[in-house]
Amino acid sequence: MTDREEQFVNRKSKHADTNPIINHPSSIINSNAFTLIELLVVIAVLVMLMALLVPALSRARKQAQTVACQSGIHGWALMFAAYQNDNDGRFVDSRYWVWDDETGQRESIQIPWPCQIEVYSGLDLREAMLCPAASKLLPAGTWRDRGSCVAGGTTSMAWHYERLWDGVLPADRTHPQYDGSYATNGHLSYTGQVRKVKPSALPAFFDSRDCYAGLTWAAADEPPPYEDAPLIGSSYYYAADLTIDRHQGGINIMFLDGAIRKVGIKEIWTLRWHAEYDTAGPWTKAGGATPDDWPEWMRRFKDY
Repeated sequence: MTDREEQFVNRKSKHADTNPIINHPSSIINSNAFTLIELLVVIAVLVMLMALLVPALSRARKQAQTVACQSGIHGWALMFAAYQNDNDGRFVDSRYWVWDDETGQRESIQIPWPCQIEVYSGLDLREAMLCPAASKLLPAGTWRDRGSCVAGGTTSMAWHYERLWDGVLPADRTHPQYDGSYATNGHLSYTGQVRKVKPSALPAFFDSRDCYAGLTWAAADEPPPYEDAPLIGSSYYYAADLTIDRHQGGINIMFLDGAIRKVGIKEIWTLRWHAEYDTAGPWTKAGGATPDDWPEWMRRFKDY
């Protein structure tokens, strides 16, 4: 080794001894801590897991609500069956019969079905009238869009019925107002229209935006143009009560024989709402309806 090379090596060794870099205590990395990159990776993984879990949890919650709704409707089915047994097979409707001593005849008074069932059973059924998926109440002072008594609900909000009974019914068994998520088939008030329909085919009690509902004429009952469209006089007046995505593409229906099942939103046009209803009307596959014929918000639902 030359003198110059030896001097260079000595200088380098001396510099390393007096100015340590790698082994300086301040530069030692704490092996128990996360680096910024590692922390960002963990956060990204958590975000991805949440993105996957939230829809699954939402579906599970909605499925649980559907099952709970069907269970609640089963309780109503037992109540309606008992009522029919004690009233010559007549299903509860919008009429409450009273005896007029002066005329010696029965007279009917317009009383809603919740009130009639409470009078019959002696129970407070207000909680049972709310579907788990539509238990929110309308804000106070909501405009009554179904006459002077009823404010229609939405997919997730209950309808509101308010009326005084003028002492006709026992005061201790009725309430001046009701909030509910279900309806009875309005056609059950007219026995001539339903007596020819098999009980297993006739919708009797179901999810609804009003306390009475049911399609009237297949050629006229058009689907609403958008979800939760106003319940006012129009071509979709009757269909808007039932065309709601309350239970993942459908509603729960109890038929007159007591059977309960989920019915697809578009399937309601294929049901026998009364004896003269056309179950193969223009809004069914049998009647020639295509997916593009439906309002845009309904095209994703199954066709029937």
